[in-house]
Amino acid sequence: MITYLGVILSLMVVFFLFFNIVGIKVVLGLVMIMVPFVLLFNHLNMDFDEEVVFGIFIGIVLFPLLVWYLNWLISSLRITIFVVFFLLLFLVFVIKRVIPQNQNV
Repeated sequence: MITYLGVILSLMVVFFLFFNIVGIKVVLGLVMIMVPFVLLFNHLNMDFDEEVVFGIFIGIVLFPLLVWYLNWLISSLRITIFVVFFLLLFLVFVIKRVIPQNQNV
């Protein structure tokens, strides 16, 4: 996990050098989209590499879809993004509380 933090920080530096503050926003946006799904896949006893890859791809598909549909109800796009992010985190929290994690012996 420390390796991935180093990769994210180095990506932020490279994107900052090429694209200024917009590059940092892009990297932070990808991380924000990925985090709830990585936490959800952590509950499924997957390797961390698999969690990150599946989290990126499923996050790129589902997060904008949920934001787009919820934006019909909430008129502000920025508020909708944060509402969807916290709803996904809440969903992960509920799933971890309701469904016990499989214990492989």
